Amino acid sequence: MIGNTDRHHENWGIIVNGDFKIAPTFDHASGLASKVDEQEAKERLSTKDKGRSVEHFCKKAKSAFYKNDKRLSTIEVCEEILDFGNKNTQANQALILWIDKISQIQESKLVEILDNIPKEMGLKDAQKTFIFKVLRINTERLKNLAKGMK
Repeated sequence: MIGNTDRHHENWGIIVNGDFKIAPTFDHASGLASKVDEQEAKERLSTKDKGRSVEHFCKKAKSAFYKNDKRLSTIEVCEEILDFGNKNTQANQALILWIDKISQIQESKLVEILDNIPKEMGLKDAQKTFIFKVLRINTERLKNLAKGMK
């Protein structure tokens, strides 16, 4: 959901203990468009160039997982879990549960969280709007993935 590009075997995974559960995650410093400054956020929010859009930004987010020497995007990692889940329904159930929980987060709650970030943190209005849009887009992408799983 947050587009963290630092997901790898040491800070993201599945707990297998009779069933499957998404492990608690940490080290999210590379998420929520952490490297997008106010100027870039404004430009991406208003551009007509599809290659500079927020949607494109979300699609190009890479994880730290690889398959056949290709670095996977964050959504491709979820697709790999889906592929694994075709052989193991517990994996699909875990992913569906995770996506369902994300889907239940109200947009108003996201706005509230972003609005409550202290000004001293240096996050400007366009950055908050950009982050909100990233969260919305990534949530929709995950929901679309889950539709194909049910």
